[in-house]
Amino acid sequence: MMKKPTEVIEVTPVPTPETNESYRINATPDPDSPTGVYIPVNLEEAITELDKMLSVVVKLKLLEDSIEDYHFSLGLWLRNNWNLWKNPPLVQNLVQMGASAHPDDLGSLLLQGYQKYLKSPFWDIESLEEEAHVKIQERLKLLLNCDRATLWVLDDGRQQLCAKVSISNKIQEVRISQFAGFAGQVIESQKTLNIPFDWYEHPENEEMRNSEMGSIKKTNYRVCSFLVMPIFTADEKIIGVVQLVNKIKPGQFPPYNPQNWPEAPECWQNSFSNDDEAFLEKLNQQIATIIN
Repeated sequence: MMKKPTEVIEVTPVPTPETNESYRINATPDPDSPTGVYIPVNLEEAITELDKMLSVVVKLKLLEDSIEDYHFSLGLWLRNNWNLWKNPPLVQNLVQMGASAHPDDLGSLLLQGYQKYLKSPFWDIESLEEEAHVKIQERLKLLLNCDRATLWVLDDGRQQLCAKVSISNKIQEVRISQFAGFAGQVIESQKTLNIPFDWYEHPENEEMRNSEMGSIKKTNYRVCSFLVMPIFTADEKIIGVVQLVNKIKPGQFPPYNPQNWPEAPECWQNSFSNDDEAFLEKLNQQIATIIN
């Protein structure tokens, strides 16, 4: 199958993301920390924490900008809030790796490390084995700030879409028809599908909603937004789909309570933006090299 001209399906207009809220640093609170926010203990944890607390708008800018541009903004925040002026375990870890102990140098090192990671977030995943499949999905959730991510791989021979998910710490394979649900719709159309908040209320999606509502209602999981994008090889052959569910709103909120279904929790009263689409398209190019 050859890729059709690029086109995006949007049920309703997606809000413009370039707002002050998009640049908000959503740090993890920690009452035991001297700065009131969680301070990672090593470089690996620091990258994970940056994934959680930075919006996609900032991540996209970090892909292109010079790290020097962030010295008095994000770099200053890191120096002050991650206590780089002192000697926490994070500083000790970076110094042991050969870094200078000066806070300015440490802040720049953290941003350089994160920028390198953003350019190749799946660098350590070489083949689509079961654990690798789940690892891609977990990173997509952090990178795109969403609650769920599913990587559907097209099995042309069986006309099915295959995904691997972790259930009770066991990896299980899930298969559906390649024509089923939103993923199947995107396989057929070869176009991105962006359904903003609130999907539950959209009359345009009543037929799809009713067809999927049974399985959703069994778990009392409240679906508020979707972003579903095809994955193409370099020669424009479609080989799978990434499906993201529930864009997370910046801020600190209580965990989702299934008992409140179908009330929409405040944390998911959000939509996937044009920036999310642009970032996912870049990520899908890397995923394609892994699953092809």
